[in-house]
Amino acid sequence: MKTAYSNRTLLIWALAQLVLAFALVVPFSLTPATWGGLLGFGVLMVVPAMRFDQKVPRVLAKILWALVGLLQAALVVYLVYALFFFAPDATAGYTAESRADIFAATLVPLSALCAVTLPSQALVACRSKADARRVTVLSVFNVAVAAALYGYETFAVKAVVLSVDGIVGQLLGVVGAVIAVAITAVAFRGLFAQKGQQKTAPDEVSEAAE
Repeated sequence: MKTAYSNRTLLIWALAQLVLAFALVVPFSLTPATWGGLLGFGVLMVVPAMRFDQKVPRVLAKILWALVGLLQAALVVYLVYALFFFAPDATAGYTAESRADIFAATLVPLSALCAVTLPSQALVACRSKADARRVTVLSVFNVAVAAALYGYETFAVKAVVLSVDGIVGQLLGVVGAVIAVAITAVAFRGLFAQKGQQKTAPDEVSEAAE
């Protein structure tokens, strides 16, 4: 699965993250209908990305990526509100388990949205500076989510959002974090390589001419 603009290394790491997310985190924390829908949404983004040199698929892919961005922003707002505004004012019944529920309700969907979006963006990452920059920004956000998700799991020393408890779960959490960092490293390398290339026209002009 690749296009003329794909970053193969980035795509491989993105697919590895997708497999890990849907084997380790997502089915355990979300309903089958939800994670099935997320996988379907990921496939829906891949289809137009594979025809990204055509105007209609390109516009459709960008719309889908924008929708993901809006969902992620809404989840981040909820997480900040729940942890910094709701929790301090909550009643005495607010416990560590409630905090774990907040993390599971936000970090898992955030991680899953990153996992299903990165493969489609990796397919077009080498097309232009704008596409390389887009996947780099998402990869940085993905690292932040992975650090919060797996870091909380490690320090809590119990299964909060992972399907495996104990040392095995912690080791798999480390693997997940390493994959997220690898994705970011490859994305930045692609971005710097794209910036170093001589372009004959801005991205907007080339898109308008297609």
